Amino acid sequence: MGFSQGDGSLTVPRLTFERQMTHAKKFMVLSWILGLTLFGIVIAKIGPAVIWATIRKLTWWNFLVLFMLRGIYWIWRTTGWAIIYREYEGKDLSFFHLFAARMADHAISYTTPSAFLGGEPVRVLMTDCTSRKKCLASVVVDKTVEILTMAVFIFIGAVIAIVQLSIPGRFKVLIAVAVAAACFFGLFLFFKQRQGLFMWLINILAKVGIRPKFLEKHIDKIRELDAHISDFYKKSRKAFAGTFACYLFLYLFWALEIHLTLVFLGETHLSFVKSFLVVTMGSAALVFPFIPGSLGTYELTNVILFAALGLGTQRGITLTIIRRILSLLFVGLGLLLMVRKQVNRDEALKL
Repeated sequence: MGFSQGDGSLTVPRLTFERQMTHAKKFMVLSWILGLTLFGIVIAKIGPAVIWATIRKLTWWNFLVLFMLRGIYWIWRTTGWAIIYREYEGKDLSFFHLFAARMADHAISYTTPSAFLGGEPVRVLMTDCTSRKKCLASVVVDKTVEILTMAVFIFIGAVIAIVQLSIPGRFKVLIAVAVAAACFFGLFLFFKQRQGLFMWLINILAKVGIRPKFLEKHIDKIRELDAHISDFYKKSRKAFAGTFACYLFLYLFWALEIHLTLVFLGETHLSFVKSFLVVTMGSAALVFPFIPGSLGTYELTNVILFAALGLGTQRGITLTIIRRILSLLFVGLGLLLMVRKQVNRDEALKL
């Protein structure tokens, strides 16, 4: 079904699709408005003049160093995925090819209300793989290892925060509950993928009377995808350990970036433990997937965290602004690589 014959009117399925697209666009606009509103409130509360005075402490040389470190971060992040991809494909693609796909993923995830889950389909489409299902499986596993590592570091950060920070008891309980939930989610995701996560989700939907035709039509492909993911955990333990080690290093490297940024901003007597807490506890902003790039929520989280750490709220908001500038530069790189990929495909079709 699609367009009806004769009068050119739209059929019900077409209208339903267009209505869904309209709702999606409205949701996108509202999420941006909410994020910008929160961002504006935090800026106004701290004071633009105070923030600008803190930003001016950062020299162009300092910014170049931070940009280079962020580049290394993304290169290392691509390396983790490359280990998994090689296990599935049995061969290597060029590293630049995988890097371009990874940056396209970042560009889409950062600019849409999907937290760190929206760009994965784009990453698959950007990859010239022999099997889309295996490529998608590698992306799912890569994201799962990232979540597991994040849960480990959040747990460590929460223990340090509860022991070292002077915070009310009720907030310590709240932190403990949130961390327990994060760890449970990570472990649940890992073990369910070993058994067949997507088929489990489809069966849950079926039990409550939800049977999307799209899923039923592609049930065999979904079952095959589950098998590819499960096989990796059962047969590729060295690759899993290697990727996990990559992400462990990545979080420590991220803490180093934060530490250097704060030193550049004048916090010369900063302990690395506090920088580590900024990374681990600041990751709580990612629980708001309905706001693009966690706009506003990331700023608010850092302001509260910096106040608790005694680092000054103006440094908290300044840090987020600097991080956003760096992220947007790499978003731009991701979009350019997407355009380059499309142009190359168009040229190939003309030949």
